[in-house]
Amino acid sequence: MPGTQTKGKVKGFGAVFSNVAMPFTSALEFYNGDGLLLGRSYVPVAAKGLSFIGVAFPNKMVTRVRVIPGNAAVGATDNPAGGVNVVVVDDFIYGEPSSDCLAN
Repeated sequence: MPGTQTKGKVKGFGAVFSNVAMPFTSALEFYNGDGLLLGRSYVPVAAKGLSFIGVAFPNKMVTRVRVIPGNAAVGATDNPAGGVNVVVVDDFIYGEPSSDCLAN
């Protein structure tokens, strides 16, 4: 939670990815308060375009999200034909963080 040491919990999270040219290289992973993986969602392909992925967990509370943007660091040469996909991420979207709900 802002201004505290308390971790916030949300029911969902989304992000905009740019230049996802290869399937299964960009994803979001969602974890609960116990560190258990709730799920992984792969970003739709949109080479040289924008992709959005967002997931809601009505009965789960997400405390951590791992963002996986492509399989190469920014600055590398993008070469999807050669197995290298440079992806950037922007516009994170999530619900209002709460500290008074249970993490499932």
